[in-house]
Amino acid sequence: MDRRTHPTFRTAVVELLVAVCMFSPSSATAFENTLSVAGREEVEEVTARFHANLRSALEAGEAARRKWPKLVWQGLQCYEPTPVAHTLERMKSDLQEATAAEPRLGALQSYVDARLETIGRMPPTLIITERSDSPGPVSRLFGVRADQAEQSWRELRDFAQTFLAGQSLVTNLTVTSEPSGANVALRVVSSAIVRQISVATNAEIRNLWLGRYRLSAEKLGHKPAGLDVELVGQRNFAVSCTLARARSAEKSRCVQE
Repeated sequence: MDRRTHPTFRTAVVELLVAVCMFSPSSATAFENTLSVAGREEVEEVTARFHANLRSALEAGEAARRKWPKLVWQGLQCYEPTPVAHTLERMKSDLQEATAAEPRLGALQSYVDARLETIGRMPPTLIITERSDSPGPVSRLFGVRADQAEQSWRELRDFAQTFLAGQSLVTNLTVTSEPSGANVALRVVSSAIVRQISVATNAEIRNLWLGRYRLSAEKLGHKPAGLDVELVGQRNFAVSCTLARARSAEKSRCVQE
């Protein structure tokens, strides 16, 4: 009997073909390189300390806010400006220190610094005049509108609470390029200490610390590409890069999907 017609041989051939199909390039993962930045225990430790610092900042800020001296001027509810300014600035400082205390949160510190430039702003100061029945100079007081001061405080409070509401401090990032085999570097944006993560595409970077990064992609014979990415608020992100040949008229570019 021809062994090629034997049932055992035919079964083995079928199993081999199935295995080849399962692990062929078309069905296998497209990410040739996988990099894990942080381990589970490391993430848990950093998160616990970060959350503790945030809770302390929120408690101190709320206690100070409740003590803001109130003023009433022509039916308008106001607060004295100095205590309001002190509370807002202290809250911002505590948020910055919470990230600065963890060297691994450099990218998140860059994100926090940028956000604090646009939220929690000190309301404009009003000049409140009070006329007296007795002769003499007009009494002047200074105040800020209560609704505006409360809004600024809520912005800072809500921003801090986003990191206490179950949001992980790490994310996953996939980076693909056309052509593949590009060298990709992630650098922390606006950090005094330069930290860099390098990997070759197509790649998946797991447990990457949240924050703002500057991504660059380079490949020999092609024009480099760059992109500032903000990796906060999601569990998974993706960036794709298209690299033009060095002598072509086209430009290389990367896009956050």
